[in-house]
Amino acid sequence: MNLLDKKVILTFALDLEEINTLNSHFEKQGAKPCVIIENSMADKTLEEILEDNEATEVKREEPLPKEKIVIFNGFDDGTLQRAVTEVRTILSSRPILATVTPISMTMKFKDLLEHLVEEREFHRQNSKKKN
Repeated sequence: MNLLDKKVILTFALDLEEINTLNSHFEKQGAKPCVIIENSMADKTLEEILEDNEATEVKREEPLPKEKIVIFNGFDDGTLQRAVTEVRTILSSRPILATVTPISMTMKFKDLLEHLVEEREFHRQNSKKKN
């Protein structure tokens, strides 16, 4: 099976209650339990995390920013749109939402996290300029 087809949600910095909420909601729709990305996985690519989502015993000098992230993998377009709406409804913490792409699959998680935060800030600034 192509890893991009594996229907699963990857999470970072969510609390246990939020993860349990996502699991109970999306398992009914055929998704696997959430893959929890740990600080020790910062240097792994998304592909490596999807293949083997075990945390490693690497101590990072600098902790990753505690930005709440939800990354969808293997959701087709229609299902993805519904899933995004559902996550925004069931999680009040407003995490950054993303989907796995062939490019993000090869990125180290720490680089993807930095990119997602920069992208969010860019969109926030542009939305303020429009208002």
